[in-house]
Amino acid sequence: MCLGRAYGTTTIDGCKFGFCHSTYERGGAHGSDPTLIARWCSSGEFDYVLYGHVHYFNLKFPSDPCRTVLLNPGGFYYQNPRTIVILDITSQKVELYFCEPADNSFALASIIQLHTRRCESGPLWNKYVEAVIKMRRKRREYWKQNHYLCDQKEDWLKIDRFLSGERII
Repeated sequence: MCLGRAYGTTTIDGCKFGFCHSTYERGGAHGSDPTLIARWCSSGEFDYVLYGHVHYFNLKFPSDPCRTVLLNPGGFYYQNPRTIVILDITSQKVELYFCEPADNSFALASIIQLHTRRCESGPLWNKYVEAVIKMRRKRREYWKQNHYLCDQKEDWLKIDRFLSGERII
């Protein structure tokens, strides 16, 4: 990791991580070179790539051909939904916590098992989903601009499918 730039890599308990703030970060490259996210995920070298920039939770499950878990923990800067996550690399799960706007307290929204794609709702799941649906209307254009984040559509956590009763996504 290098201070002064918005990206880096590290290894924790044998798992290789890449992290960057911007989804447009190119690691010093110019022109039409792929973004760091695209290079890291397609390289097969990384177990996890953590990114920011869009201020909301997003998760791509490991699968073929891309075994890399791509995760944005969200944010609590200014917009709803405000979220944080706990990534447990030993148990291969992500705990998603949502901030209840009424009292600014965080509570569990969901536990997501990465390899089985099992999603269990927590006490604030319904409120979290309501906030996501409102936010989604504002962000559709973003996905059109960032091709790598939408290239592998079936590997992303799908809230709509969960709400329809599918617990394995």
